[in-house]
Amino acid sequence: MARETVSRLPVPETGGWRAAAEVEGTMSYQPKRILTDLVINQPSETSESDPRLTVLADGRMVAVWASSHEAAYLGLEGWDIADSYFRILGADGRPEGEVTRINTARVGSQVSAEVAALPDGGFIVTYAGVPLKSGLAQIGFQRFDATGAAVGGETIVSGDMSTFSAMNPSVAVLEDGGFLVTWQSGKNLAGGYADGDREGVYARLFDADGLAVGGSFAVTQEVTDWQQNPVALRLSDGAVLIAWHGKALDGESPALGVRARVFEEDGTPRGGEFLLNAESGSTLTSGSPQLNPSLAALPDGGFVAVWEGSAQAPDNSSWGIFARIFDADGTASDPEFGVNTARTQNQTRPEVAVLADGGFVVVWQSDFLTDGWTTAVRGQRYAADGTAVGSEFGVNQTPMSSWKYSQIDVAAQKDGGFTVTYMLADPEVTSNPYDIVVSRFAPEWFGTLAAERLLGTGKGDRLYGLAGNDSIFGQTGNDTIDGGTGHDQISGGAGNDRLTGAGGNDRLGGATGNDLLLGGTGHDTLNGDKGDDRLEGGADRDRLNGGAGADVLKGGGGADVLDGGTGRDVMTGGTGNDVFVFAKGDGGDRITDFGTGADRIDLGDLASVTSWRDLRLHHLQEGAEGVTILGGNGDRLLIAGATLASLEAADFIF
Repeated sequence: MARETVSRLPVPETGGWRAAAEVEGTMSYQPKRILTDLVINQPSETSESDPRLTVLADGRMVAVWASSHEAAYLGLEGWDIADSYFRILGADGRPEGEVTRINTARVGSQVSAEVAALPDGGFIVTYAGVPLKSGLAQIGFQRFDATGAAVGGETIVSGDMSTFSAMNPSVAVLEDGGFLVTWQSGKNLAGGYADGDREGVYARLFDADGLAVGGSFAVTQEVTDWQQNPVALRLSDGAVLIAWHGKALDGESPALGVRARVFEEDGTPRGGEFLLNAESGSTLTSGSPQLNPSLAALPDGGFVAVWEGSAQAPDNSSWGIFARIFDADGTASDPEFGVNTARTQNQTRPEVAVLADGGFVVVWQSDFLTDGWTTAVRGQRYAADGTAVGSEFGVNQTPMSSWKYSQIDVAAQKDGGFTVTYMLADPEVTSNPYDIVVSRFAPEWFGTLAAERLLGTGKGDRLYGLAGNDSIFGQTGNDTIDGGTGHDQISGGAGNDRLTGAGGNDRLGGATGNDLLLGGTGHDTLNGDKGDDRLEGGADRDRLNGGAGADVLKGGGGADVLDGGTGRDVMTGGTGNDVFVFAKGDGGDRITDFGTGADRIDLGDLASVTSWRDLRLHHLQEGAEGVTILGGNGDRLLIAGATLASLEAADFIF
């Protein structure tokens, strides 16, 4: 028997392959929990609230939140009510740094923190400083480097409008490291407003050094009544989109809607403000109020907007979650659509993030669920075109009906997963009982009973073929792929992959990277290819080819063929009459469980050995660990536990 020529699995270059992220009708999706309800604030007698989250340039994350104090607890009687804090988290969602206070000034409360990543690896936090007894709230910001060290000092954003109070900031970072801060402007001490009639929305530009570029400017065209809760988003073309809820323009309905306006990087408006939710008489709105928008930029230059709406058909709850997709020019590509499936009581506080594959995930608070919980955090994933992927899922896991959720946020990871942060009650603290927690999810895709040809997203996927003779290609990233039943062909592509054949006669290819290949049941062929791989055949008759690198091969049950390939490989046949292949150029290999009279060693491609006589006289060396076959030019195969006396001609194939 000679070495078998190993044919790699087909790399998808022609038609017929379907991207997992685009196969909603064929694949189903369920997020995989990596972390659940992990507390990220330090234990204390304070109450934490209003968390926000962003992903940094290196893939780590930073969370910010407010912490309320009792004056006596701090020893600052009459001075400090709340501060804002941050903590750096790893890409896996686990805390890496310490909890750090953001604000330096500690008079009154520093709340409503928002955070955004900077191009240099650091981040910027904006927040509202609220006086304790008198005076006007103002918006401040503080920059930090990638280690969490402050860069410069606190800066007042709304300094040129300091005669008016300011709340609810939001920040969008520009491509050059500059940023735009927007906020809700309120009363002055005399009770007047900046725009002449109730709250308005204003913004101001800053350069990469944190210096103001011009003064504050009005965002909205409509100044009648109030405009509140602005959010800012940088689009893929560099422009900034600002959205808010407020009074409609003349002739529009509903009277209270979700509106937006696009600004160039220099603060020049690209056009007028426009309505994000549909007008009255269209599919859903029916003239009811629409509030609290959240935005996320799509890779094609467009964006997705989500918000909460009151009494919208077909949702029969008091408040529901709705979404709409827009082109780069602000034109709605489709009508708005309902997000939540559960439709009792209130669905509020929506947040949205665009995932690495171009789709998006929406999370929100759901009240009075039928499972006995009073409140829960829920989520729904979508493809880039707004098609629902999988079903609505729960985010929090602890079933305690007394727990209460407040502001929610979601951030997308580079691996295709996402992290959600929210506020949960601490059962061990009766006063000020709230903690900030995160739950981390990785994507999982499930096939059907049919035979499918499926591509991963290239971001580190979890793909499950289920039934059918499937062909699955993970592309780049560290993938987890399970073929399920059927005779499957699976290739991990680049990255450190975990491939499982499960049932059927499967072919698994690790390609590049340090891969784990598990054959499962059936007569499987496992090809490690490049990298230091681990191959396990399973219960039946399998063929294991290590390829290049230092590989570990385990045949398992059945009569297996194990071929380590080049590099220093370790081969274990397991039960059954196995064949171990050793050829020219293989380097230094080891067989751990050779059974004389049952297993065999194939030397057909070891040109230096021609026969049993030649092997016995010139190429076998007994030592303390066993017998070594000396193939020449550095090729050595150790047969662990063997002796010269135990070996015979029938143990070899020439």
